[in-house]
Amino acid sequence: MCSAWESGVSTFLAQHRDCQFDSDCTVVGACSAGFGFRAVARSAADEAQAMSDMTPAVCGAYDGPLYEGICKRANHGEHGVCTAQETGQACGQAPREPAICDGSSDIRLGFKIEGGFVDSSYFFTYPYGFDFLVIDGKCRVYAGRNYMRGMTVAEATPEAASLIAEQLQYGRIKAWTGRYGVVCPDGGTTTLASPDGAVSCTCGCEGAPGGAATAINSLPELVQRWTKGGGSPGQGVSALIYLANESLSNDKIETWPLTRAIASIPNLLSADRSSMATGAAFEPGADADALRSLRASAFQANMQSGFIRVRESGSSMIYELFVRDDMPTDVAARVKAFFTKAQQR
Repeated sequence: MCSAWESGVSTFLAQHRDCQFDSDCTVVGACSAGFGFRAVARSAADEAQAMSDMTPAVCGAYDGPLYEGICKRANHGEHGVCTAQETGQACGQAPREPAICDGSSDIRLGFKIEGGFVDSSYFFTYPYGFDFLVIDGKCRVYAGRNYMRGMTVAEATPEAASLIAEQLQYGRIKAWTGRYGVVCPDGGTTTLASPDGAVSCTCGCEGAPGGAATAINSLPELVQRWTKGGGSPGQGVSALIYLANESLSNDKIETWPLTRAIASIPNLLSADRSSMATGAAFEPGADADALRSLRASAFQANMQSGFIRVRESGSSMIYELFVRDDMPTDVAARVKAFFTKAQQR
C-alpha cells in the first residue's frame, strides 16, 4: 500500500520541480503526518500539500529535520530542480539563533554595501562601504550610510540584538558562506558576515542558498533604522582636502573653521586625487566638533554634494574638504580584521 502511495507522490513531485530561482521553490509536508518534507515548485504547492495531508496513517513520516526549498542547478545560468535542504532545525524544536552579544569585545556581526565604479575619494570617505553596520559582543553598534550624515554609535539591548539575529538568520551565515550573483564590474557588493562565515552578493544573489537573499535584501532597512538620528557627537574625525576644481561646482563656499592653517596640518592637504590618502586624524575635542558641525550644516544646505567647499579667511584659494567620523582605533582594527577575514572565505 505504502509503495503505491509513494510512487504516486514521487511521480507528481517529479513533474513539478522545475525552477530558475530559489524563490520558485518551497517545501510542503508536516511533522509526524503526511509524506514528510518534499521540495516542489510554488505553483504546485497547494496540490502537493493536499496530497501530504491525505497520506494514509501507516505511511506517515516521523519527526526529523526541517527543510527549505532551493533551486539546484548543475551549471550557472541553467534551469534547475527544486531540492529540499536542511535548515539546521528539527520538528518540535523552537528556532534559536546564537547570541550576538556574548560579552566579548570581538566583532560578532557585520555587513557592508560596497561600490563598483567609485570616485577616488571613496576609499577615504567610505572605508566600511556606503552602508555598514557592525555589532560587537558587548552589544555596541557602529553604523553609517551617507558619510556626510555621520556615524551612529549606539548600544543595542540584548532583545534588540536577538531581533537582528532572527531577522538575518544569524546562525545560518556559516552555512551560506560563498560569493553569489553575476559578473557585474560596475555593481556594488553586499557582504554579511559572522565570526565563522560570510556571504556576498553582487548584482543580485543568483545561486545563493535559500534564505541568504532575503537576509541580504533586508540590510538597507536595518542600517536606516539604526542611523535615523544621524551621527553621534563626541567622536574623532579624519579630514582630507583637495584643491577645488571650480568649474565643477557652484556650492556655497564655507570658511575654514579651525585656527590652525590648512597647510600646517600634516597629511590634511593632498595633491594626488588618485591616491588612497589617509588624511589627518583629529581626536575627540574642539577641532573634531568644529569640523563635524561644518559638515552637518553643509550637508543640510546641499545634500547632493559629497564634499564641502572651503577657503581660509582672507584667502582666495578654494578647497574641497572631506570629513568622516572615525571609530576608536582599537574598534577600527577589529572591524578591519573582521571584514578582511570575511573576504578570504
